Amino acid sequence: QREDVSIAKAFASTGGGHLNLSDFRDAAASITGFSSYITAPLYECCKGPDGKVTEESFTAFWKEHMQNIDDPAKRLFRILILRRERLTPDKHRNYLVEDDFQMIVQDVLHRHPGLRFLKDSTNFHEKYVETVIGRIFFHVNRRGNNNMSLKDGRSSETAKAHRG
Repeated sequence: QREDVSIAKAFASTGGGHLNLSDFRDAAASITGFSSYITAPLYECCKGPDGKVTEESFTAFWKEHMQNIDDPAKRLFRILILRRERLTPDKHRNYLVEDDFQMIVQDVLHRHPGLRFLKDSTNFHEKYVETVIGRIFFHVNRRGNNNMSLKDGRSSETAKAHRG
């Protein structure tokens, strides 16, 4: 019930329209409790058939996929799985791979105030993203198969780091 009010409030300023990613970040972070860095993949998941995020498309996604999940690690895992399935409908997996973290790490790289010094070093961006994701998988995936299960994610700091 509280979530419905927050969602309606977030979209009220659009006059029944849609939110761009920048406006969505603040609204979604307050509604979901996610860090704003997680909101980009969530935004992608919430797009309607027209490619826009409206109150209707967000609410439909949230109620179908997130509302009954209280575990933050499971919510993050589910968002990343659903985003991948939206991009590549033929690839249904119950684990995450390194590419699933690209959007989040790139967002951190571009928006985190502590990484501003890297802004002009665009040739370094790709290596930075690869290194961060590699470190995540090194610490989380001890099997070395480059797959992250929900269990792996729960037992790591990765899920804790996404909270706002």
